[in-house]
Amino acid sequence: MQNILRTALSPSDPLPLSSVLLPPALSDASLLGEIRLLIEQTHSQVAHAVNSAFVVMNWHIGKRINDEIRGNKRTGYGREILSTLSRKLVAEWRSY
Repeated sequence: MQNILRTALSPSDPLPLSSVLLPPALSDASLLGEIRLLIEQTHSQVAHAVNSAFVVMNWHIGKRINDEIRGNKRTGYGREILSTLSRKLVAEWRSY
């Protein structure tokens, strides 16, 4: 096929590209099905990667907060820090 296309696209070839016989194209239904499958597979892979990244991120956030709360022995500090973090993060990330 590459030879056919190369010959067809060659400036020395007097035949127009439309007159060159190319292999038959996939049927519309087959092409649609293959593209649909590719989109679905890619969507699934992306969703899995994003979910995995969120799990890791949430684990690190929880560990960091836990370390901060355990490091400070003040009474009520845990509730205070969670409330402050929540308020600031919601304001910053609300649009996401």
